[in-house]
Amino acid sequence: MIIPLAFLLCFTFSFQKGEEAAEEPVVDVEADIEAIKNLRKQYMVSQDAGNAEGCVSYWSEDGVLMPPNEPSVIGKEALLSWYQNAFKHVQIDFTISFEQIEVAGDWGFVRGGYEGTLIPKPDGEPIPDNGKYLEILKRQPDGSWKWACHMWSSDIPLPPPQEKE
Repeated sequence: MIIPLAFLLCFTFSFQKGEEAAEEPVVDVEADIEAIKNLRKQYMVSQDAGNAEGCVSYWSEDGVLMPPNEPSVIGKEALLSWYQNAFKHVQIDFTISFEQIEVAGDWGFVRGGYEGTLIPKPDGEPIPDNGKYLEILKRQPDGSWKWACHMWSSDIPLPPPQEKE
């Protein structure tokens, strides 16, 4: 009686361990953080070059851009239109910093800062800007990361309203 009971216990525990191991995929958080940083750096090359199609390639199909003082821009078609319009009016030259990057399974977020200049086209005076941003990323089926949501805000106060004459 002891041998069958011992066999049953060993079989039960090994089966349970096998189930647990199958449910927990190996996650390399450091590699995910590096991939997220690289996505942002590659995006900055497209942004600084005024490449709307390149910028949109870093977004998920249903990505949401939440620019300051504007309605949300949702989906790749709307994002492409937004970038094309933005690049028609300004040249962008920014650097970014990473303050915090977290990964939880197939989701990640980045909190950081930016500093740089917007140059109105064709010959406008450069406008310095600095502020902060927040991004939510989603791992894609191929393992890559893309933006699901991105928002930013300037640290420079808006000018006071002009008085009516």
